Amino acid sequence: MRRTLRAMSNPSAEFSRASLPRALWQIANTLPPFLALCAVMAWTILSGLHYGWTLLLALPAAALYVRLFILQHDCGHGSLFAAAAANRRVGAILGVLTLFPFAYWKKTHALHHATSGDLDRRVLGDIRTHTLEEYRAHSRWQQFCYRFYRSMPVMLGIGPIYQFVFKHRLPIGMPWSWKKEWRSVAYNDLALLAVGAALCSTVGWRTLLGVYLPVVMIAGAFGVWLFYVQHTFESGYWERHDEWDARSAAVAGSSFYDLPPLLRWITANIGYHHIHHLAPRIPNYRLQAAHESMPPPPELRRMSLRDSLPCAGMKLWDEESRRMVGFPPHAVRGTARNPGRRAWRQLLVLCLGVWSSSPAQTRTPPMPANAFLSSSGNDWECDRGFRRSALECLPVQIPANAHEDDTAYGSGWRCNRGYRESNSRCVAVVVPKNAYPVQSIYGPGWECSRGFRTSQSGCDAIMVPANAYLRDSGTDWECDRGFTRRSTRCVPIEVPEHGFLDSRGDSWRCERGFRKEDLRCVALKLPANAQLDYSGNGWRCREGFRRDSQGCSAER
Repeated sequence: MRRTLRAMSNPSAEFSRASLPRALWQIANTLPPFLALCAVMAWTILSGLHYGWTLLLALPAAALYVRLFILQHDCGHGSLFAAAAANRRVGAILGVLTLFPFAYWKKTHALHHATSGDLDRRVLGDIRTHTLEEYRAHSRWQQFCYRFYRSMPVMLGIGPIYQFVFKHRLPIGMPWSWKKEWRSVAYNDLALLAVGAALCSTVGWRTLLGVYLPVVMIAGAFGVWLFYVQHTFESGYWERHDEWDARSAAVAGSSFYDLPPLLRWITANIGYHHIHHLAPRIPNYRLQAAHESMPPPPELRRMSLRDSLPCAGMKLWDEESRRMVGFPPHAVRGTARNPGRRAWRQLLVLCLGVWSSSPAQTRTPPMPANAFLSSSGNDWECDRGFRRSALECLPVQIPANAHEDDTAYGSGWRCNRGYRESNSRCVAVVVPKNAYPVQSIYGPGWECSRGFRTSQSGCDAIMVPANAYLRDSGTDWECDRGFTRRSTRCVPIEVPEHGFLDSRGDSWRCERGFRKEDLRCVALKLPANAQLDYSGNGWRCREGFRRDSQGCSAER
């Protein structure tokens, strides 16, 4: 299994390149429509329309909210834009809309990547998962609490509201040493306070809650479900720390959620979660191409929407059978008979999601040298330059031709430029002709020069046909203005009379007063009391007239 995973664990470095036009286009096709929908929802409330119309509009608004959150997620990985400053600023701005402080969420999400599937490091950023043996060792009260926490109404209903509205406003338990993350929380809260005060003075607090609360609830339920099925399925991956492997956790422990095209767009390709965990620096708009560039390993779990539904019943990891299972049948009878008066007194605490139980949390393990208390307060993590091994922190052994890595996960070191990792060593990269070395933990350690593309033999020259030029990336070509691509050639665009090339230069439009009909531009025939519309290629009735089968008739 390790050999198979290692073979696919290096998506080509070309997929890790950020594209500024594509990133800006993603922001442009998501943020303005989201704000516009929120404005229309507010208008429906202020106009006295039935609240059902507001809730109906909340569905597409929630979909765009999910997409905005995943764009913020890409900023957290430094993949949406090439510039780190652009990722920080855009991520912080989006955090005001998604209610997630950027730096704080980025830190906890990095811990998720560092510990996903590690039974001995179930700390932050994950849905709490117990083993079957741990569950059986719990008291009836603890079993009841865990069952309540893992129930779908709590997971998809109460949990998101607590996470979005309360926990990220004041993350109790976060170490005070995380100064940057605390500042992020403070700035996010202040920005929300300022924006909220301005909106309340404009539309009123009832309208504000009536608009944003259903959006957050719907988006939160969908987002939590999305995260849930990405790591909770029958043939998942959980190992004790000494046996845990990051590459195995990425592929065997992350599903390929094969969604329909519309949902794939809404979720910004996050369904290709195995690729994302293998190479977090690949932006969402290149995940599909990276997935299609390599054969899927047999360990990969592909799921459709229908396939994902049984995941709701997966509650515990069975270390013996090495699969996710549901609750033991006998526990249902034992806990449902008499949960006790104390259970109901503490339900509020459970609803807020504060409680979670595991042997690691029942008693804090002794903290070794070169370690610090984790943000949950129930476990410890190793200092920079050290990695956890059982109950101690051992120094990172940096091989020759490598340097220390500042991430909280992985081996703790990275090969120097011109070298790549192989069997815990750094070996020199053999750079083919017409290529140059790059410093990247992904890919072969080199990239083709401008005007060449990667092939099995190395770097082959890109054959640019007549009337074409190399793209800015240098990895493909485009036709000149007035020409269109046909296979490997650029053919002239035939512009008819009364037509002109559009702004891109690869197609044509008709002049104002003409409309496109087959390959010609024909003159528009305007009926009485009509005028050209805004496009100039159609018509509309003048004010005081309405369109009918006869043309434009006076309004009564």
